[in-house]
Amino acid sequence: MKGNCKKWLSVIWVFPFLTATVLTAQNLLVGGNMEDASAWNVHLLDSEDYPDYEFNYDADVASYGEGGSLNVYCEVVYSSNMIFWQPVQLIPGESYEFTGAFKDLTGGALQNFWCEVLLSTEEPPPPDSASDYGGDVLVAFNTWDGCGAGIDGTFQDEFCKGPGPVFTVPDSEAAEETYYFVVNVGVWAGGTPIMFDIIVDELSLVSLGGSGIADHDAVIRGFELYQNYPNPFNPETTICFSVRENTRVSLRFFNSLGQEVATLIDEMKQPGAYQVNWNAAEFRSGSYICRLSAGDEVISRKMALVK
Repeated sequence: MKGNCKKWLSVIWVFPFLTATVLTAQNLLVGGNMEDASAWNVHLLDSEDYPDYEFNYDADVASYGEGGSLNVYCEVVYSSNMIFWQPVQLIPGESYEFTGAFKDLTGGALQNFWCEVLLSTEEPPPPDSASDYGGDVLVAFNTWDGCGAGIDGTFQDEFCKGPGPVFTVPDSEAAEETYYFVVNVGVWAGGTPIMFDIIVDELSLVSLGGSGIADHDAVIRGFELYQNYPNPFNPETTICFSVRENTRVSLRFFNSLGQEVATLIDEMKQPGAYQVNWNAAEFRSGSYICRLSAGDEVISRKMALVK
């Protein structure tokens, strides 16, 4: 799935929660505030333990949430997997941005779980299906990939799986296409009882229109380094980033000892979104740090090379 971040590179990244574009655009999700259960289809998939869930849960909220939320909880002994979904009509060639709040109510004690946000043309399977559900993962918390436990924040800022919160619908001759917006939550316990207790809130999917990379003056662009994808990787991975002003940009890689092992970029860049591939075939398996510098700003991301 290398190169999936091209989906969001075809549009300009905007600051979530800060721009008028995001705040005033219509949310295509019905009941995205997670207070109305009637807006969502709920299916249990290939599970040995049945979770409980509650819409309009108001005992606690995520840092970026407000009002009621969706609470999914149960004591899991073996495994549990549930999806919450609804159809949405998307326009070919247009791009859409997802935002959402999330909190692990166990305070970090919960392990081996995932919470994925997907868009797919494939209709979800029926309840109690023995099959997994696939699709285009936008963003996800996944403790196997190093994030989720103890998080109290947002999908778009904290995700460790998926290319990013912006999805571009492939061009076609149709006026619109039916997609299925899916939140897939699950946990694996393997025979040792654990408490699965999370909340999901403030889900939105808004259109960014058909603005391409050439229309960069139309929106504000941020300084950001997105998680490489895939991660872990072998031996190639894709790195996507954006810069907000004309400045000298460097993209460097360091091993677990802090030694610089590679430099992909060290040059002046104009405001824009960029994508590069790193081939680490000559390096050993292990943890690496990808560091993006632009002027006085620096962002780092952890990466795992597994051969």
